[in-house]
Amino acid sequence: MDTLGITTVSDKLEQIVASYFSELRDKRGLGAGTPERSYYPAVARLLDAIGEQLKPKVLCLSDLSDTGAGQPDFGLYVANQVQRGGAAQGTGAGAWRHRNEARPGRCMADG
Repeated sequence: MDTLGITTVSDKLEQIVASYFSELRDKRGLGAGTPERSYYPAVARLLDAIGEQLKPKVLCLSDLSDTGAGQPDFGLYVANQVQRGGAAQGTGAGAWRHRNEARPGRCMADG
């Protein structure tokens, strides 16, 4: 934060990532989740928060429908692809900015 109290983009991104890791730690500490899907909401919030900082804005959608090549875990859309009250423009691969498949990972604390 500068002397005028303005947060820089890097400060904002640092806060976003710190919040994400804090949420992961808290959820993992419950010991009741699955290795992958239990963390989808946290990943979606991370990607949405980062997408808010981009120009154009990028939106994250989890649990996408199968478009013929499997069912990706997340899709990222440029905000102008989304029509008010409707679906994203286009239904094929061209409607996506990115598709991502999440995989369980190992926590560094696991050794």
